Amino acid sequence: MNKNKNGSEQRGFRGYSTHRVFSGFRIPVSVQNLIMRDYATRYKLFFKLGVDEFDFPNCYVRLMSLLQELPTLEGIIMCSLFMLPEDKNLRQSVYDAFFKSGTRLHLVMEKIVVEDLKDVIKVEELIQISSTFSDCPTSIPKELLPPLSLKDSFCS
Repeated sequence: MNKNKNGSEQRGFRGYSTHRVFSGFRIPVSVQNLIMRDYATRYKLFFKLGVDEFDFPNCYVRLMSLLQELPTLEGIIMCSLFMLPEDKNLRQSVYDAFFKSGTRLHLVMEKIVVEDLKDVIKVEELIQISSTFSDCPTSIPKELLPPLSLKDSFCS
């Protein structure tokens, strides 16, 4: 049990899960909860019952509600940073809520704990890098490949 900036007691971490696809994955909520619970156990964090986001595009009603609860929590655990709002301004308001309450955001798959500005910069860099993936080639045209000779093969 910790105390926040206002001296109120904070107890435990709430999970945040979603039914939507994030970073190309659709992980069932029950599995997300297992992942978060295992993470909390591994790092000796008190894990409280989580909340599930509504299954509508760009809907963050449950997340925003959870942010209102931060003064009574030690933080939030979610499976991935790609569950955060896509809108940068809305994402910034999420970070601001953590900073204001003195709490932490644990991002399990990326092994990042957002506690300060340097952590936000790391998260934002990963989001920026991932946004370029759709522009990357997924194959090499055969005419650009060099011819292979028998001595280049793995067969003897």
